[in-house]
Amino acid sequence: MRIEVYLKGQGQTIQGFIRAVADALAAPLYPVIWVVGTILCVMSGPFGTGAALDLAGRSLYWSVTVGLSVLLGAAARELLRPLPALRPRIRFEFAVALLMTVLLGPILAWLTDAVLGPAQTGPGLGRMTLYVLVTSLVIASVLSAIPQPAASERSAPEASGPRLLQRLSEELRAPIVKMQVRDHYVEVTTRKGVGMVLMRFGDALAEVEGRDGIQVHRSHWVAREAMVATVRYGNRTLLMLRDGSAIPVSRTYLPAVSELELEERDAAAAE
Repeated sequence: MRIEVYLKGQGQTIQGFIRAVADALAAPLYPVIWVVGTILCVMSGPFGTGAALDLAGRSLYWSVTVGLSVLLGAAARELLRPLPALRPRIRFEFAVALLMTVLLGPILAWLTDAVLGPAQTGPGLGRMTLYVLVTSLVIASVLSAIPQPAASERSAPEASGPRLLQRLSEELRAPIVKMQVRDHYVEVTTRKGVGMVLMRFGDALAEVEGRDGIQVHRSHWVAREAMVATVRYGNRTLLMLRDGSAIPVSRTYLPAVSELELEERDAAAAE
């Protein structure tokens, strides 16, 4: 699925994405939007629902419709949140508005026509999409005007640690152990697991600042605490790690590894 490829590129998993959406929906803002939005729509009866449905029907229809809008809104925000190009607040909020229009417009147009039936004429796809766009842009304008919390008020995982951790899903955010190039991805191993990030290795090295470690090969970076010893196999040098794995050390980075004064083992002992 394309969504899985996208999430993988952002260092996330489907399970991590679902958990992030669920955590977002647990915040007080979303239930308030759902309840207030439902009440306003039931009372005003837009799109012909006031004439076509009784109070119970409108309550059911709008509670489902507003709830679906809230769910898609939370999902859209979590999908776009990892993208560096959307870091300016206003750009992020308007990108969410456009994605909401694409996702929600056709769904609401179909749902309204299905509920009203052939006797009533709904707004149609074009008008419904326009309504969703205008509403989403208004919400985006309001949200972009709300000041963000100061850095000291943000959660610890977001305010501390290498920037690279922010590209990983929440359940993987822990001290980085090692990194390795995997085609166009960088495989990042932390104390909690392994994640894949779609980026250049050079950029990943720049975002791991503050973590004590070195590059030992053109495709490998290792944290100092993960290193145990070096082993010579003829002209080759391997770096032994605490997890039992062995990382090749290229000649370019061998002097830097030697300066760490790690235990030197012979090949026979290592086997």
